Amino acid sequence: IISIYPNPMETECTIDLSTLNGEVTSVRLFDLSGNLISELPLSANHKINFSSNDLSKGLYFLEIESTKRKIQSKIMVK
Repeated sequence: IISIYPNPMETECTIDLSTLNGEVTSVRLFDLSGNLISELPLSANHKINFSSNDLSKGLYFLEIESTKRKIQSKIMVK
């Protein structure tokens, strides 16, 4: 389970991966068409501070891959 807060977001959110089993290998953001928007940098404390400065308002998909599994979640930018 991952935590994204606040969601929906206005300018910034935190993605908390600390409860995820296995080593996180990638965190990627996709638009509704499935186009890769960004590959987010991993952090040692398992929390990613994410800014929406370059994003249009709308729904995005977050894909988190670990050594154990792949998780998808949604982020709303308002």
